[in-house]
Amino acid sequence: MKPIFKSYSSSGASLFQMFRISGEKSSQSLNHNTTVAFQFIIKGEGKYFINYRCHDFRPNCLLVSRPNDNHRCIPSRGCHMDKTCLLFPSGIISDFLPMSVYRSLPYVIHLSAKEAVRVRQLMQEICDDIKNKPVYWYKKMLLEIGVLIIILYRSGQRRVEDPGPHPALRQALTFIEKNFSSDINIQSLCKKMDMSAGRLSHVFQAEIAMGIRHFIIQRRVAEAKLLLNSRHLEVRAIAREVGYQDIRLFLHQFKLLTTMTPEEYRSALFDENSDQRITI
Repeated sequence: MKPIFKSYSSSGASLFQMFRISGEKSSQSLNHNTTVAFQFIIKGEGKYFINYRCHDFRPNCLLVSRPNDNHRCIPSRGCHMDKTCLLFPSGIISDFLPMSVYRSLPYVIHLSAKEAVRVRQLMQEICDDIKNKPVYWYKKMLLEIGVLIIILYRSGQRRVEDPGPHPALRQALTFIEKNFSSDINIQSLCKKMDMSAGRLSHVFQAEIAMGIRHFIIQRRVAEAKLLLNSRHLEVRAIAREVGYQDIRLFLHQFKLLTTMTPEEYRSALFDENSDQRITI
């Protein structure tokens, strides 16, 4: 995979990010956002797992996630992915659009060819405004984001609901969500579900292409990334908060999934000049 990455921010905190990922694989990590995330699929297909549901995506789709959503982009095997991503705080649109418009967006929006061209143009204009900061760039960018959301809202009215998640998967994910910060394991989960480990593992692999143990690790690391947005929490305290009693195991698994230590990840969050790549 050869990611093409750009990250820009307004003065002060890193409020806006725009980046592009291109390669044979895309990010397969479970993520827990604090911002709105739009992923425009230029090339590639696969499944988008978000909050107990799994949706199909293809070129000219836009994937949506809101603050506190758990999501994961799962490309098809051997698929070359190319996507542009935009992250921004949800509150910035409140002066331009009713929040109900934004909140009613579906998770996956299948755009027409004409809509896809316009969306791609808007995302490029937003990227250029954030990067170059011309006169009145901030207000112009907010208007562009507003227009983008209106296009997505209109397109989303044509949506066809995907079938609901497998009942066993939903029950298992609900249990994990309530207990991932405690001493949860596959045995306790299977006992709660009254299912064999083999059967439950099959459901996980079929629905979200991830094993149970790996999902629990990913969920813990996703929560740790969220907590690292605070400058004041110690890494050891964060490890305990997300279910790790062994700090060395936490450090090992965090770096394995993010390619950074927790401190490096935190530094990249607050350092606008950092060359570290934080993907969604």
